[in-house]
Amino acid sequence: MNLSLHDPQFITAEYPTTLTMTLSYGHSTSLSISPCGHYIASGLVDGTILVVDTWTNNVTCVLREHSMPIVGLKWVYKEEYGDMGHCDGDVVGLLAWSRDWKVSLHGLQRNELKLLKLYWSHVFTGGVWSCCIISRGRLDGDCWIDWKLAVCSSNDGMLIVDGIRDGSGVVTKSIEYDTKESEEGGDDVDYGITLCVQSLFGGKYVISGTSKGWLHIIDVEGVKIMRSEKVCNGNIKGLSVVQKGIKDADVTVPVSRLIVNASDRILRQYNIGNWDSSINDVDNWSFDIEQKYQDVVNRIQWNTVTFSPTGEFVVASTQGGSGVAHDVYVWECSMGTLVQILEGAHEELYDVSWGLRSTNGCVCCVAANGVDTGTLYMWGVRSREKWSALAPDFEEIEQNIEYVEMEDEFDQVEEEGELDAEREIVYHVDVVTKEDTDARGMKVITGCVIDTIIE
Repeated sequence: MNLSLHDPQFITAEYPTTLTMTLSYGHSTSLSISPCGHYIASGLVDGTILVVDTWTNNVTCVLREHSMPIVGLKWVYKEEYGDMGHCDGDVVGLLAWSRDWKVSLHGLQRNELKLLKLYWSHVFTGGVWSCCIISRGRLDGDCWIDWKLAVCSSNDGMLIVDGIRDGSGVVTKSIEYDTKESEEGGDDVDYGITLCVQSLFGGKYVISGTSKGWLHIIDVEGVKIMRSEKVCNGNIKGLSVVQKGIKDADVTVPVSRLIVNASDRILRQYNIGNWDSSINDVDNWSFDIEQKYQDVVNRIQWNTVTFSPTGEFVVASTQGGSGVAHDVYVWECSMGTLVQILEGAHEELYDVSWGLRSTNGCVCCVAANGVDTGTLYMWGVRSREKWSALAPDFEEIEQNIEYVEMEDEFDQVEEEGELDAEREIVYHVDVVTKEDTDARGMKVITGCVIDTIIE
């Protein structure tokens, strides 16, 4: 539908409000929305990965390289970073890890997500809790060249996977800090087990969370811990980071923030804007809490938490059984205000992802998967056509008005001398060329195109 007919509040909506879609393609255990918002990658309980087109509700690609439930999925970018971590890039593949202890990279070749082309995998010696891209290389033919991963393994702790080349990967560096280490002039400190990891500044640093509430800033090149900060007394279940200046689906992030999901039922948000100005001086990085999010009445645990693409909102799914509301909470980050509770799901929700629906302009969408049935739930903004945009004098009415047309009211009578049988006006209507801007004059987001290939 023409964007000109949309209510401006629909086009400029900042967060979703209504459950718009439910999809059931097997039992989903993890999901991730593509940057353009057009596709959802869904990992199933049997190890299959599906790529679902959210506009047609069709499965466009099936990947079968894992044998057990998929733990996590992330879309992979081909990005060029500057010194401050600013980047631009396109989607080139999918990163997946599973309970079969395997981590895999599935690549896009000529905008086609294929099973055998640009494929890499590695089986670790223990379960994989979390994984992320820390250094982006290049794509050469059917090979991933010089890409690096950070992997949290249950047996090996924090690992740096290097040498991803010619379809093979070698674990070359490990960071041992899961055992007790002695602080100067103090008692031994138990840092716990590494549970989650995120990259910073294009892979210059890695931030990890442990089961004892510690955050570690790790220098990737030197393979050493630059700083340790205790933020809570419980498990750090998840981390989410947005960095100022980084573009996600042509949306520039205006802030730098970090949020920590801990088992003490508190989400801690940190403003890490000062990290940009002292990128090489980790000791001066401040961990001042900007906001805390919690349900003080019901004491709800949070399964997954993530930022919106712009970093201005944060969304979290709730954990609990039948006695807890199965909702998704949305807060505004600068003031810490709860702006929306996304309802409609009848089961506990686990993974949650925030994306943009570029085909309708920059309209936001949130997706989550159910724990019991594995159904995909998707919230968006209900569109309402604004027909008054057709003409300045077009008047919208609540109910139809009965109007009786006179017999000759709209008859056209040509006066003598003006009748010209061969005269005609030719209108050229271009229905093929795509417009570069939407109804607001903003550049239209172009996302990846995934063809239907099942091998």
